[in-house]
Amino acid sequence: MRNIWVRPAVRKAVFLAYALAVLALAVYPFQETVGSSNDKINHVLAFIAFYGLAVWSHQRARPVPVIIWGLAYGGLIEFIQSFVPYRQCSLGDLAADAVGLMIGMIVWALYRKWFRRNGLESE
Repeated sequence: MRNIWVRPAVRKAVFLAYALAVLALAVYPFQETVGSSNDKINHVLAFIAFYGLAVWSHQRARPVPVIIWGLAYGGLIEFIQSFVPYRQCSLGDLAADAVGLMIGMIVWALYRKWFRRNGLESE
């Protein structure tokens, strides 16, 4: 019996749940920042995970489309935030999203290289 985490439908569901959780946290009208006191760090960390989960859940995903879709998603979140009390649209946040996506791409590439070098399969 295969591990449930390697099933494509489960992977996609995990990615979708994560993306929806990021959206929910981004549009909830908190008066204070959740997590770290630096909003940009939250964005970078969220989009490192976004990239990793995107390529994990879509095995044939290529880096450039994932980054483009990730930036579009970040832009959508920033647009929605412009209508939410205690939130605002920020190009700085979108830049932090881009940094997170780039770091995610680098980390994922190193992870894949390590798996190949050690003769392991990355499911």
